[in-house]
Amino acid sequence: MPYALIADLENSRLVKDRKALSLKLEAALRELQISFSDDWLTPITNAKGIDELSSALNRPDRAFDIASAMNELVWPERFRWSLGSGTIDIGLESGDAGALDGTAFHNAADGLRRAKHARTLFAVSLEDVGPGSTALIEAAALAHAEHMADWSPRQYDIVRSARAQSTQIEVAVSLGVSPQTVSQALHRAGFDTMERIANAIGIRLTEIGSELEA
Repeated sequence: MPYALIADLENSRLVKDRKALSLKLEAALRELQISFSDDWLTPITNAKGIDELSSALNRPDRAFDIASAMNELVWPERFRWSLGSGTIDIGLESGDAGALDGTAFHNAADGLRRAKHARTLFAVSLEDVGPGSTALIEAAALAHAEHMADWSPRQYDIVRSARAQSTQIEVAVSLGVSPQTVSQALHRAGFDTMERIANAIGIRLTEIGSELEA
């Protein structure tokens, strides 16, 4: 079963330097296309300038990882996301996610509208998935997003360095700060909690993918 993963830029009219964000987004899209190369049915692309993103996935399990990775790359801006299941019967031969259509995208669009109304940042609109799983995933994703929204620029730099380094000592050396500073910044940024949230959402989405394919 194919899955649609779409997004729109939150508060896009308030972005002051759209050119700078466009350049940041182009680099982020290239990075995600490579980092998640095994997951794409059709790679993620900008469907409407910098305001909308579109992609298709083979499985649902990495959807939240993709969403959170993009929001981290374009921080402090962020996208609102929705994952939908169903069919994709238009545009697959083009290889362009912006040309795709089908019930997976209709369901994802419904989820995105609901997310806007509820002010959540990641919605799931998956056929035959109960409201309990939907509510838990969306609530966990919101908690993850709220941690990220509270980062300071310093915390952001340390989190990004932690992604690239193997140990906190390496992070400290790369940034010219003490290991204690790194540890405190990651704690205040909610880094460990965010990792646990992302892992839990990924596990449940993996289970859902298996259930839907059964």
